[in-house]
Amino acid sequence: MNTTIIYEINDLEHRRVSVEERSQSLKKLKQDDQRAESKLSMYASVTNIIPSLDDELKISGRWCGVQQHP
Repeated sequence: MNTTIIYEINDLEHRRVSVEERSQSLKKLKQDDQRAESKLSMYASVTNIIPSLDDELKISGRWCGVQQHP
């Protein structure tokens, strides 16, 4: 085989591997986001408080339950 063809084949294989690795990374990021969203949803349903995500250093949220008056 011609060395130029071998180099091109190797280059294409490296690109394929790189694309596959990026695809796996994106898939993992999406799964992590879905897990975080599910966890947040669970916390909100248990506590009836929707956290404010604007400032991660501040603990705050919005009450989403129905207030009962005596």
